Amino acid sequence: TNDLKGSAFYFFRDDSLAEDLERSPFDKFNGQTADIPVDEFERENWGASVGGPIKKDRTHFYFSYDQTARTEPGADTLNVKGAYDAILARGFDSLVAGYVPNNDGVAAPDPVNGRTATLLFTREVDNLILFGKLDHQFNQSNTGTFRVNFTDYERLSGRRDEESQKIEDTLSFVGQVVSVIGSNKVNEFRAQRLTDNLDRLSLRVGEPIEAEIRFRGRD
Repeated sequence: TNDLKGSAFYFFRDDSLAEDLERSPFDKFNGQTADIPVDEFERENWGASVGGPIKKDRTHFYFSYDQTARTEPGADTLNVKGAYDAILARGFDSLVAGYVPNNDGVAAPDPVNGRTATLLFTREVDNLILFGKLDHQFNQSNTGTFRVNFTDYERLSGRRDEESQKIEDTLSFVGQVVSVIGSNKVNEFRAQRLTDNLDRLSLRVGEPIEAEIRFRGRD
């Protein structure tokens, strides 16, 4: 619009606001139920937006910022079929201590002894989103729009059968021109460029089992 306007928001939730804090939402394994003390749980989401005229009735802009940070607990399972056997066969017994395979090949905590193992893991996620948009009215028949979108995502995880660190950033540019042709035709021309950088890393550097899992995952 021709008026400068904006907004802002903030969302917060942590374990003090969650019900039944002494139990994990992933308590059930193979039909067994037991208490698992919940680790830190926290989620924050905040952002802002602003938009208005650069030249009234002709050129307008819009910009938004959105960021999420969360730390969440989970119960560690080896839910990839064959992962338990593959790890054990290569002599990494400590990685599967307290786990037994199911009939479908997925390993879960031993209902008797597994509770003494380190079953809970923590996953931390930080996600940033930036968006910008520029609109320009060339004349009564032609309108142009240019927008850019950037995301920056990072996840740290203590789960055994996923990458310990995942980093991804994307950057996209989109330009378009919409033209009214005569009394009954409309033409839209659009061009886009997108880059996506993704890296799945390991914080357990030097462990052969982690290197092998990463290699097979990219094959």
